[in-house]
Amino acid sequence: GHGSEINDHNYLIPIDGEFPLTEEKSFDIYLLLNKMQEANTSLNIMILDACRDRPLTKTWGTKPSGFVEIDAPTGMLVAYSTKFKKQALDYIVDSEGNRSSNSPYTAELVRAMKRRGLRLLETFMQTGLNVKDITNPEGKIWLRNLRIEESQIPMISASPIAGGFCFAGCDDESTYWNRIKDSADPVVVREYVSSYPKGPHFSAATNKLEDLNKRFYIYKDDGASNNHGFWSNFMPEEAATTGQIAVNTSSHNSISGTAVAVNFRFTGPDDWREVAVASKDSYWGKEDGPGFDISGTKALVFHAKGKRGGENILVKGSILKIMNFGDSSKQFNSDWITLTSDWTEYRIAIPSDNDLKRIITPFVLMSNQARNPNSREIEFYVDEIYYER
Repeated sequence: GHGSEINDHNYLIPIDGEFPLTEEKSFDIYLLLNKMQEANTSLNIMILDACRDRPLTKTWGTKPSGFVEIDAPTGMLVAYSTKFKKQALDYIVDSEGNRSSNSPYTAELVRAMKRRGLRLLETFMQTGLNVKDITNPEGKIWLRNLRIEESQIPMISASPIAGGFCFAGCDDESTYWNRIKDSADPVVVREYVSSYPKGPHFSAATNKLEDLNKRFYIYKDDGASNNHGFWSNFMPEEAATTGQIAVNTSSHNSISGTAVAVNFRFTGPDDWREVAVASKDSYWGKEDGPGFDISGTKALVFHAKGKRGGENILVKGSILKIMNFGDSSKQFNSDWITLTSDWTEYRIAIPSDNDLKRIITPFVLMSNQARNPNSREIEFYVDEIYYER
């Protein structure tokens, strides 16, 4: 968007504003400040990354410039993407000439907001330091080409603000570590490492992160960021369409968090049922599509239990090598497993000569009536499924 100071007064300019622009066709920032104060909240934040005055020079009687400082009312912080009466950059360019989708200020502010424990003023101070550094024209050809002669230096105006506020939570370091130290999600642990690079648990966190990175998760918990694949491929097709296969990826009958519940119903002595996790929803390798590169992994590890105990299942991986765009590896599988009613860890060693550069069916569950002769229906659960390096 655009914004500017005209005659020592700040305005926001509509992105679809029609020329010629006038004060009546622009938005007075102070009206917005008044509306925010009327909300009677203890904290108000206004972030202005809108000092883009070039389109306005031909429409106002006087050449506009960046914002002037706002006298922040009580409980208000106003953040500016650059110095007062200066213009901010719309984008940055990487070493290959690609333009960023956001301005340097917005990109760095979002990054700082995600750092747990970083308090309000620290967030904007850190943003300012980072923006100043990345926009320093020294040695940056693309900045010199834009005739940028000095770093962009963000500013803030603030009145006294009661209490503490952190965009990503204000846990102290020890509280935060105790809360996430048992997490199996590398994203969570990596957030701690980036938030507390000098914290007392930094070494333990980096060791844990290294260990987690040795695992390629198929399923951790429902919605976990490190899950891979879709529980979408049911076989045989007629069983899938008649509801004889059911999968629930958010069962609370789990080791921790959630687990995957699988229900197979059989209608005849020769019936078999199979559900495969695929690299793409309902993907069978008939056409070009995505695959997982899990090269270097040595075992498929999973945890399983039966609803009653006594259920017999088979676990497989890489079942579609025969397809034109199928798995690169030959199939590997467990022996038949008789489940108990308690959670048990199972491991399938992967032959060293298997090519794991492209796997589209990393985890497959199968059973049949012949192996479960005393029941027309079995239900079981799987959790903590990963490939281990």
